[in-house]
Amino acid sequence: MVRAAVFAGLLAVAACRVRAPAPLDILALTRAEGSEGARRTLVARVLADPRDVQARLALAVLADKLGRPSEAIAQLDEVEALGGPAGARWHAEDRARLGRLVHARAAVRLARGAAAALADLQRARGLGEAVTEAELTSAREVAAFA
Repeated sequence: MVRAAVFAGLLAVAACRVRAPAPLDILALTRAEGSEGARRTLVARVLADPRDVQARLALAVLADKLGRPSEAIAQLDEVEALGGPAGARWHAEDRARLGRLVHARAAVRLARGAAAALADLQRARGLGEAVTEAELTSAREVAAFA
């Protein structure tokens, strides 16, 4: 009876195990295929396995370099949502990248008077980005008028 319970537990753990994706060398991929070719390869890899954190992180780096901040934010948001036992499976530089991108988006939203700037600024601050009190005050004023 105890053996059956232990065996069932091991099967459940094995079934839930996250498959470790192949490591990515984004520089080599970019050199071999060019920036847009590398992007297409990474998008195909994400479509084939939506839980491939390494491909999503590489795609976020490439999207940021290609001037596609919304795509980079979307990929980093997915990595954060996928999480893991100890939280998001990313490095400090990935978290900093998301903070920087969200902060930049907040600045654009604030400039056009969008109330969503406040939430972006608060999120950027939570990610470790240096958000000033002046920015938060301006965003609160914009949100109050909206």
